[in-house]
Amino acid sequence: MHFENKKLEFSEEQKKALKELKIKNEEGVSELNKILKEYEKQVKSLDAESKIFWEIMKSLEKSHSHYPLGHFANYYYNDFKEPIAESFLTEFGEKNPNFCQITDEDKKTIERKLPNYDKYNKIISDAIENVKNLIANSLEGNIFIRRIGGLPEKYLELQEIKKNWWYPKDLSKSEYGIKSFLGYDAHLPLAIPYHRQKMINYDSLFNTATFMENKIKDFISILKSINSYLPFAELMPSEKMLGTVINVEANANNKSTSIGDSNQFEGDAIIGESEKIGK
Repeated sequence: MHFENKKLEFSEEQKKALKELKIKNEEGVSELNKILKEYEKQVKSLDAESKIFWEIMKSLEKSHSHYPLGHFANYYYNDFKEPIAESFLTEFGEKNPNFCQITDEDKKTIERKLPNYDKYNKIISDAIENVKNLIANSLEGNIFIRRIGGLPEKYLELQEIKKNWWYPKDLSKSEYGIKSFLGYDAHLPLAIPYHRQKMINYDSLFNTATFMENKIKDFISILKSINSYLPFAELMPSEKMLGTVINVEANANNKSTSIGDSNQFEGDAIIGESEKIGK
């Protein structure tokens, strides 16, 4: 005896829900396009400013003492020029008099030339909050697509979109921090020089700015993809629905860099949803 799989039919209420969902998703795409346009406008100059930033950091790196221990970590060559075959310390541990401790006034002069950190941090943070709200609404409105053939995966993509907002500082610190150093003053602690700390903070900021733009574009793409499939929707039995993803955050005792929902930099750094990048 041959049994045929009976095609499930949408109820009138479900058909109505699908039509309303399509409209809501179109509204979401429209709102996201507005956010993206405004965001791109606000961060447009950041690309050029980031190039200036790295040129300044390159110059500071050349003039640095390259002795990242204790108070010596912030010694730079006079007028931040590149030393000419001169070492910061002699083989007997005497300091080269052409190197001086960077002053607060020096820092203010340098920072006036850098991108406005607080300004861009706020732009990114505001955009994140706006998009997070839209994602929450989309997850609530699109929950029905888990019953539609071909679309449960798109719902899981929406769930993934809501995670991972900030580029982890641990990655920037791994790139630009000081890992180890041997020197005469072994009693002094290893320290991150002034310009290297700037490199860590700004690298995280620059990467987050790009990361955020791509996230908005991905969100738009997912909603459009869902809507393009809705006219061909086929109802699946509830037992065939895919499960949802549980976002497991790293706890304070986790010693590895991981992905979660809280941007922390003290200790382990994690990509997060709610916190700003610290300066």
